[in-house]
Amino acid sequence: MDATLAVDTLSVGVGGAAPTTRPQTAGARAARSTKHNYSDDASLVEACLSGDEGAWEKLVTRYAPLVYSIPRRLNMSTTDADDVLQTVFTIAFRRLHSLKNRQCLAAWLITITRRECLHHCKHTPESADLVDEITDGGTHLSDIIEEQQRRLMVHQALSRLDANSQVLLSALFLEVPTPSYEEIAQRLGMAVGSIGPARARCLKKLEAVLLEMDRDAVENMSVVND
Repeated sequence: MDATLAVDTLSVGVGGAAPTTRPQTAGARAARSTKHNYSDDASLVEACLSGDEGAWEKLVTRYAPLVYSIPRRLNMSTTDADDVLQTVFTIAFRRLHSLKNRQCLAAWLITITRRECLHHCKHTPESADLVDEITDGGTHLSDIIEEQQRRLMVHQALSRLDANSQVLLSALFLEVPTPSYEEIAQRLGMAVGSIGPARARCLKKLEAVLLEMDRDAVENMSVVND
């Protein structure tokens, strides 16, 4: 995955996804992420199972847009999508200990969400025509799942970088409006002329992390339906 294109995907909203709050500054975002940096799903799951309430909040924040987007893209009402969202995370809370491969959290949540959507549609006459779409994992549903998974992967990759790299890339690609090089340089205590080269180095770091994560994802494909 090209790092520049990958970061660009984070600034594009996905139709039907649950609203998320954009941080006011990249610096604040980096500060929060380094305080409790559950950079990979395995560490996040471990923290949840140990009773860390902050980890549970992080899990919901990280995956609520993905879970919510599935019923919404199936044209379920916002009320029904909210019900699915609540049910999915209730199930996740109760059954998280049963997740065998903790790096497959996203795939596990997707499986739960599809089952809950299917359950809803089977018991709602006006949604009966969606049963085959959900059961077969049709193209319409697969596209939104793949797009959200890419966005999640980039978010997680970004959180694995050092704080300065997070601040720089977040400022350049995520903040609206994009701050000037002068403002970014002031935040980081850098010379304005060094922002461009630093950007290139940070993108290389991000690309390396994404490649490593992609290899891990391929290795974990055999347990997607656990």
